[in-house]
Amino acid sequence: MKNKKIMIPIISVVVVAIFVGLGWFFSCKYNLKMGLCQQTGTVMESKGANLEIKGDEKNSGYYKTIEEAWAKANEITDKDITITLNEDWIAKDGSFGSGTGFGETGAIKPVNRATQYSSLVIDLNNHTINRNLSVSKANGEVVNLQSVGYFTLKNGTVKGGNNNSNGGGFYIGGDKTNVKLSDMKVESNVTTSNGGGIYTDASKSKVMLVNVDICKNKSTDGFGGGIFVNAITDAENNNDDVFAQINLREKIVINNNEGKNDRNNLTLENMLGKAKINGVSVLKDGSEIFVGFAGNDNQGQVASIESEELLKYFKSDKELSTVIIENINKEFFVSLKNRL
Repeated sequence: MKNKKIMIPIISVVVVAIFVGLGWFFSCKYNLKMGLCQQTGTVMESKGANLEIKGDEKNSGYYKTIEEAWAKANEITDKDITITLNEDWIAKDGSFGSGTGFGETGAIKPVNRATQYSSLVIDLNNHTINRNLSVSKANGEVVNLQSVGYFTLKNGTVKGGNNNSNGGGFYIGGDKTNVKLSDMKVESNVTTSNGGGIYTDASKSKVMLVNVDICKNKSTDGFGGGIFVNAITDAENNNDDVFAQINLREKIVINNNEGKNDRNNLTLENMLGKAKINGVSVLKDGSEIFVGFAGNDNQGQVASIESEELLKYFKSDKELSTVIIENINKEFFVSLKNRL
């Protein structure tokens, strides 16, 4: 009888342990779909990435590698998608990959979503995208965005681009391109041409920066070590309805970048058309905006900057050109204005 009394508590303990173990296993298995596993009150982060596809539960969930999640995101172009990284995305031998979703030499290049009017969001989740290029390379930018529709990159760092053309960190262009960088650092990117950190060009491309630091980027033989905005989009017809835009919101730091002829930080070039800047007043002291003009058609224009608050940020390469900064509800518009 004594042995039976002893055996009953032992069996009970074993049964309880089995149920607890099974409970943890299935709980962990479920949580792995979300990219994490709970154990002894702690959260163990998995690698790879999580994919959230609006209206598509089948393809949403946890992916073991960033590359798998990225492939699926570029396969489905008609739905809004958010990718959340669980680790740094570091290029191998200077390339993130090949084929769909990548540039010719391995830059991150999402497919054209503009015709589908869908959005793509990459949440870096405090991680870094690093192309890790130590020498200049053709198409050596980190991220290439052309006619992408609505694209957002947030909560992390982009670095390590080294391009022998425009754009070290980002090359942005193409019609129907709307890009938002939020809570980001763009640093330590290099180009031999224009736009060490960011280069933006082409018809009606719009770039919004919200709480972004753009520092320690370099244009070794070009302008705009931090950002270069090429405002000409329809030079032959002088179409004022077509222009590049850059919107600066909340706290923006653009300094400690290097460019040719002291055009270090933010350069607005080829102001034959017009460029729009929002929220310039939040620029940190030490930043500057260089405004360049195209051709000789601007000789009959008078120099003017209508904002004492912004005057300290501006430089120009033509004394007889006009730069008008109109402060309307803290939105600033930069354009040319002819002499009456």
